[in-house]
Amino acid sequence: MKWLREIRNIYPDELQLLDEALTNFYSNPPKAYHEVATAANENLNDQDHIFHRRIVSHAYPGAKVLDVGCGNAITSPWFTEKGACYTGVDISREQLEVNKKKYPKCDFLEMHWRDIHTLGDVFDIVTSFFTLEHIVYPREFLEASALCVKPGGFLALLCPDYLDRGFLPSQHFFGRKPGGIKDKISKCQWIEALIEVVNRYIISPGLIRKARLMSKNGGAWLINLRPLCLETESWKIDWDAVYMVGEDEVTNYIETLGFNIVERGAMLRKTDNSETCSSLCYILAQKPVELCAEEIKKFIGKKNIHTNSLPILLLKYVARITIDRLGFLPYVRHIQKRIDCYIHTKRQNRLNPEEIETIYTTQYHKKHHYGRFDVDDSGWEPDAVIKLAHARSIMQVLPHIKKVLIGGCSSGMGIFAFRQINVQAYGFEISPDLDRMVLPEVKDYIRSGSMIDIPFDANDNFDCFLTTDVLEHVQLKNINCAFREMARINCTWMVHLINHTDIRPDHMTLKPLKWWAKQASPYYRLRSDLQAPVSDNPRIYGLNGDPRHVYTFWERI
Repeated sequence: MKWLREIRNIYPDELQLLDEALTNFYSNPPKAYHEVATAANENLNDQDHIFHRRIVSHAYPGAKVLDVGCGNAITSPWFTEKGACYTGVDISREQLEVNKKKYPKCDFLEMHWRDIHTLGDVFDIVTSFFTLEHIVYPREFLEASALCVKPGGFLALLCPDYLDRGFLPSQHFFGRKPGGIKDKISKCQWIEALIEVVNRYIISPGLIRKARLMSKNGGAWLINLRPLCLETESWKIDWDAVYMVGEDEVTNYIETLGFNIVERGAMLRKTDNSETCSSLCYILAQKPVELCAEEIKKFIGKKNIHTNSLPILLLKYVARITIDRLGFLPYVRHIQKRIDCYIHTKRQNRLNPEEIETIYTTQYHKKHHYGRFDVDDSGWEPDAVIKLAHARSIMQVLPHIKKVLIGGCSSGMGIFAFRQINVQAYGFEISPDLDRMVLPEVKDYIRSGSMIDIPFDANDNFDCFLTTDVLEHVQLKNINCAFREMARINCTWMVHLINHTDIRPDHMTLKPLKWWAKQASPYYRLRSDLQAPVSDNPRIYGLNGDPRHVYTFWERI
C-alpha cells in the first residue's frame, strides 16, 4: 500500500508531481465540483454549521477576512452581513469570475496559497474551510496562512478529521487491482485477494494507529499519492482529498508557530457528542499581539527541531565535520548523489504512460523557456540563440552531415536552427499539445512520436540522430527499446546531450555516461575523442564547459 505514506517517507519530486497534477485539476475542476459544495453549505443556520457560526461570530464591522481556497465563497455573505471586508483567494479563474458576479461587495484574487504571504499580516481573520485536506504540503500551507494574520487576529480551520475516521474518500483500492475481496476470490485471484486482506486489515490499520500516536510528537502527515480524482474522469465529493488530516497534529503545529489555541473540536466534543463534532477538525487560534511575521518565520525555521533529538543532531554534525577534515566529503556526497539518482530512477520507472503524458503539456515547455526568441529570466540565453550555437558546434565536429533527425524536438527550435545553416532537419515530439507549441516555420517537418516509437525509418536516409536533454526522460524499462528504435533509423552518427544527476519529476533515468555507453554498445560506440567546442558564452548550456553536461558523439558499429 505505497500510495498512502508519511510525508517524511515521500520523495520531494513525488510531492511536486502530485501538487502540479492537483493544481491543474483545480484550475479546471469538474462542473459538479462547486455545485455539490454549494448545495451542502447554503444555510448558515443548518445544524451542520456549528463551526461555521463560531468562526463567523468573531467578525465585526471593518474586520478584514481572508478566505484561503475560497472555492464558491459560500461564507462570504455571512461575513459581509457582519460588516466585515471579505477577500477570497483561489486558483480557479472561472470560479472566481462567478464569485465576482454573485458577491460584488467582496474581493477575489487569483492566487496560489504559496503567494498569500505577499498580502502581508493585515487580516483580522484568516480562514480555511474544507481546504487543508486537499493540500499536498499542509505544514507549508499553515505557515503561509499564519503569516497573513495580524497580531491579535485569528486563524480558523475547518475540515474533515480523516485520521479520526481512519480513511480518505480518495483512497485507492487496497490491492494491486481494483475490486473487493469477494470479487477477487470469485475470480480465483488468490494472491490479489491475499494482498488486499493484508493491506486492508493489517498495513492500513497499523499505519493509522502509528499516525495517531505520532500526532502529539511532530505528526505523521499522511499523504495519498494517488487520489481517485486523478485516476478516473468521474468525480465524487472529496475524491481529491490527499492529506489525512489529524486535529491533534494540526493543532500542535499551529502552536509551534506561536499561536494560542482558543478552541478546537476536541474541546467541544466534551460537551457535545453529536456526529458533526466528532467527524470534523475545527481549530480557532489567536495570534499573540506581540507576535509579528518575523517571529513566525523564526518558529518556521525551528519547526523540525523536535523530530531529531539533540544528541542525534550533534552526532550528525560531528560526523560531517570529521568526514570533511579527512577529505572524504566529496566522495561521500558523490555516493549519496548516486544513491539518490538510483532511488529516483527506480521510482519513476513505475509511472504509467498517462502520468508521463501529463508532464509534457504546453505549460511544461513554457516553464522551461523552449521556443523563445527573446530574453527571459531563466539565466540562459534565449532558446533561439542556444539552439543555433548547438547546431554550429555539432557541425564543426561532423561537417559532412546533410540530414538530421531531432528526437524530443519540443517547439522545433533545433530544427529551425539547423535549417538556418542549410542542413535538412526533421523531428518528433511526444507532447499532446504539439499543434499549439510548434513554431509555424517548422510545423511541416515535425511528427508526433516518442523515443520508443520513432515516426521515421531507415528509408528517410538521416545522417545523424540528435537529442538534447531527452534520453533522461525515457523510463529505465524503455531504454533498450529506445536504442533499438535509434538503431532502426540506421544513422551513421548519434549526438546526445544527457543529464545524469538533476533530480526532477520529468527526469526518468539518471545514470552515468558509462552506463549509457553499455546500453548503446550493441549498436553504437561512444567516441570519447570527439568533443563539441566550448562556447565563450557561459549562458549556452551544453557548451559552457560543464564536464557533467556536454554533447557526446556516437558512431554506428
